[in-house]
Amino acid sequence: MVNFSKAAGKMDVLRDLMGMTVGAFLMAVGIKMHHDGGSIGWPIAGTAVLSLTGIRISRRRQARRGRDISD
Repeated sequence: MVNFSKAAGKMDVLRDLMGMTVGAFLMAVGIKMHHDGGSIGWPIAGTAVLSLTGIRISRRRQARRGRDISD
């Protein structure tokens, strides 16, 4: 029998890793484009995605450890 709770947990970890990967790629490509005369918006968007994913990962880790995650 499939344990859906465990599978959902694995999918959350995969989604977090993909978010970090996409954010880092977007930031790196955006910085290169900006150096070549492109918009500053792409590196800012990549940094935002990377930062928000990092915050989500840290909050999820704190919740697993049983710490209070209130603001």
